[in-house]
Amino acid sequence: ANFGLASQAYAISRQKLAAHEQDVSVKTATINAVGALLNKYGSKIDPSFSDAISIIRERLMTDNTRIAALQALSQILASSQSIPLQSHAPGILNESASMLRKTDRAVRLETMKVLEVLIPQIEKSGSAFNAVLQELPTQLRDGDPQCAAFAAPLAV
Repeated sequence: ANFGLASQAYAISRQKLAAHEQDVSVKTATINAVGALLNKYGSKIDPSFSDAISIIRERLMTDNTRIAALQALSQILASSQSIPLQSHAPGILNESASMLRKTDRAVRLETMKVLEVLIPQIEKSGSAFNAVLQELPTQLRDGDPQCAAFAAPLAV
């Protein structure tokens, strides 16, 4: 199959993803586009998309791009394409533990969606994994049934 159009769209989106001086709506749309393209085409459009994942992880640190970055990570991790997670899994787990401590409910829910697709793909050990496990009981106790519904299967 010809991935020319997808490759072009990815190249443009990837370039925009790395740019720092942009409107929030452009940043959000770019993050979403990169996530969707990597989900669908993976290494067919970017054999070493570790760089794109690193930039998306950087966007987790900014309030106005955090939700889009979490959604993009969920899309990428849920891809049927082969995605090399070894170098990113510990960092994503550490960032997820931090996100679970946020007061923003939407951030916590999106973080649990990331964990829902990440945890089955990784080794369940190490300090990063344990940091996430320590945060999950809080999600069960906070009185929010939707948070509890996402957290319960992860905590088992």
